Amino acid sequence: VLADFPYICVMMSFELDYPHLLQMLALSHIKLRAAARGEKEPLVIIGGPCATFNPEPLAPIADCFVIGEGEETLPRLLKVLEDEKAAGKSREARLLAAAQVPGVYVPRFYTPVYQEPVEELDEETGEVVETGTTVMPTAAGNASPVTSAPAGYPWPEQVALRVDPRVPQTIARQWVRDLDAYPHTSAIVTEGTEFSNMYIVETARGCGRHCRFCMAGYCFRKPRNRNLERLWADIEGRPAVTSRVGLMGAAVSDYPEMHELTRRLVDAGVPFSVASLRADMLDTPLVQALAESGQRTMTVAPEAGSVRLRAAINKGITADHVYHAMQLAAQAGMPNVKLYYMLGLPGEDEQDMADLFAMLHQVRADMQALGYKGELICSVNAFVPKPFTPYQWSALLDARTVKQRFRALEAEFRKDKKVKILTESLRDTELQAALARGTRLMGEALIVAQERNMPFKSALAEMGIDLQEYAHRSFTVGQFLPWGHLDMGVREAYLRRELEKAERGEATQKCFENCKRCGVCR
Repeated sequence: VLADFPYICVMMSFELDYPHLLQMLALSHIKLRAAARGEKEPLVIIGGPCATFNPEPLAPIADCFVIGEGEETLPRLLKVLEDEKAAGKSREARLLAAAQVPGVYVPRFYTPVYQEPVEELDEETGEVVETGTTVMPTAAGNASPVTSAPAGYPWPEQVALRVDPRVPQTIARQWVRDLDAYPHTSAIVTEGTEFSNMYIVETARGCGRHCRFCMAGYCFRKPRNRNLERLWADIEGRPAVTSRVGLMGAAVSDYPEMHELTRRLVDAGVPFSVASLRADMLDTPLVQALAESGQRTMTVAPEAGSVRLRAAINKGITADHVYHAMQLAAQAGMPNVKLYYMLGLPGEDEQDMADLFAMLHQVRADMQALGYKGELICSVNAFVPKPFTPYQWSALLDARTVKQRFRALEAEFRKDKKVKILTESLRDTELQAALARGTRLMGEALIVAQERNMPFKSALAEMGIDLQEYAHRSFTVGQFLPWGHLDMGVREAYLRRELEKAERGEATQKCFENCKRCGVCR
């Protein structure tokens, strides 16, 4: 039984999995609120990308967070907890000791402070027509949920964080300097998963391309590559049941030994797939190796249809790169093309949408000219601003416009049966946006929704928060941010400069040795 374990360690990669975590805890009869768990109950430790970027929505649930990469931090944390336990220390004392470990965030020692009540006055009479309610933090540092509030009340916005003097004021992200000192493979040997019977190999970690929308690119710097010979030795010795090899990394095609690695895989008759490829890094040997390995779809992520927006996000991909990738794939015999785009990037207008349509029509015409027999799959999601990126202050595009642009895109290609438009649910987009940049109030709503078996949106409504308004809010540069007590290494001044460069469409050079621009390598 899960509740019998002393520690429950969870890696959280996607915001939409937050409700699933609470469901798992509830099914295991583990109290959802960390503050309610007793001395003999498990400690819930959460790590992974979401915990690193903004742990606050899960702060009422987690006993500890691991901020950053866990290879070095997690063993240190568990040793401290076990040593304190052996010494007969209380749960509170053990957590206080844990908070001293670099990269460990224990939310019970950090208390959010919310805005004062808001009063709205009638312009003619000067009388108060609406009064808000302050959310008061508990002694344990978890916010008490608002159970009632007037309709239309602007939700409590966090304005500060009170820190217990016994713990660090800020928590610094931890990252591994020597990747080869730690394992880089994992075998998924069950058939009941998306990556069934696959031997996953991490070729590199981090990405230095500086795409301005990409949270991973900012929070997993600096880019680091694995040793080829060590990778190959592990691949050769992989479990027999793992029939395929998956090459993983934030920018797999940037791995300097990519051609040699894929050549060895092809020569050895080992089927493989890749996590992601950049169109500007593709060439004939690499695409041919992918095709020989059984890959049937050329997947590329231009992210935006217009030259202007691709410059704004610093993508570094041109339309010609995409067309060239298609030519290579056609020559290699791949029948399908898949393109990833985002709608609603800051500053997007109708001309950008027209450019997107034109690009897709050109791709479709080129596919016909090149003899493609398969489909053009266009996967389009609404842009969701994420913490610790230059767009962390930006708003999610309003729901009405998002819907209109999704519908326009679908209508544009409805008559072409070889074009498949895939769009994400706007409901999921708004939920992701609310959780990505939310405060502990989001965690309280998650708990209420789970305990009362009600939709998350309804739980928020009882707290006086409109999910749609909350998800689409923007921040002012310089205001307090819920994740402001975390240090990713990237300076805020650098993010501000990148935001300004985005507005001007100026490029930023990718990471290079001895660079000191963003602050991570200082």
